[in-house]
Amino acid sequence: MSHRVLIVDDHRIFREGIRNLLQQSTEYEVVGEAGDVDHAIALASKFKPDVVVLDLMLDRSDGLSAIAPIRAHSPQSKIVVLSMNDDEVVISHALQLGARGFVLKRASSEDLRLALRAVEAGGIYLSPEVSESVLIRVQQAGARRRPTAPGLTGLSPREFEVLELVAQGKTSKDVAHMLNLRVETVRTYRKSIMRKLGVNHIAGLVNLAMQAGLLRRPPKV
Repeated sequence: MSHRVLIVDDHRIFREGIRNLLQQSTEYEVVGEAGDVDHAIALASKFKPDVVVLDLMLDRSDGLSAIAPIRAHSPQSKIVVLSMNDDEVVISHALQLGARGFVLKRASSEDLRLALRAVEAGGIYLSPEVSESVLIRVQQAGARRRPTAPGLTGLSPREFEVLELVAQGKTSKDVAHMLNLRVETVRTYRKSIMRKLGVNHIAGLVNLAMQAGLLRRPPKV
């Protein structure tokens, strides 16, 4: 019995490459392809695929935003994320949302096959490079960890750094340059920080940073 797969990527040539790879085996049947979140959700709802291979960098949208709706419309679907990004926050966020696998786009085709087999068997799969990267970064974060300011418990050391810079008025591009991150990664951090702190705008983050003593309030005039 073949496993039914939905491929979600905004680059047609990449979708074709994955489809051709999977069709080399009788294990898989590609039931649909989508290039954006809305189409992906619609196809998942229609076909109820066993596995969804999901790119995180979709045109005009963030692939992370597709995970929860796909799972809501097709609970049995196992989601394997494809990404160029090996940042531990992005990986953790994807897994928290319900992804079962995370494969780097620079990985081998065999890596993707292993991921599909692992999630179909009920497991979780991370590319070997991802696993090593996450371990190294967690160790580095632990080495530079400092006491968290009151009111900001629950933030990782990197999120704490991003919060400080954002509260200082730095743009996502500025933060990315200062911390040697991708702009998309910084935006993911910002979303994670806002979710954890229960705010939905930058002004709220600045206010919390002031209350926690990270920033001085401007003098009254």
